Amino acid sequence: MTMDDLRCQTPAMVRQEIHCHLIGYNIVRAAMIASALKFQCCPTKLSFTGALQAIDQFAASLRRRSGRYLEPWECVLQTISELTVGNRPNRKEPRQIKRRPKPYKLLQSARKSIKTREAAMRKRLSSCRSVLASFVGKAICHALPRLSVW
Repeated sequence: MTMDDLRCQTPAMVRQEIHCHLIGYNIVRAAMIASALKFQCCPTKLSFTGALQAIDQFAASLRRRSGRYLEPWECVLQTISELTVGNRPNRKEPRQIKRRPKPYKLLQSARKSIKTREAAMRKRLSSCRSVLASFVGKAICHALPRLSVW
């Protein structure tokens, strides 16, 4: 349900986004409980991800029908009751992030064009350094740290 990434910037909108996620989560859980009660199965054995996907699949058909929601909803409940999870003894998942944050920008153009652009930048910087050396003097220029693109 992508609840881990909040896209809002103001506190009020973050609160609203969290409330919307909680409402969506509770709707999926309520559908799972309704399915478990209707088809006499254990609600803890039902798959949350499967229920979410079933609701997403049937959402379009539920929106198209005007006033006749009972038939597709019965299909959703039956589908949810069939989507169970297997026996998972001693299931403990580590609380770790799979996606690591990357400090680099995304590569959005051809690698070759970026390399040529960076080479041109380095060439310009080195020419600036030589011009600086002619004005200031070589002793002061050597005392300055090396200019780099990075």
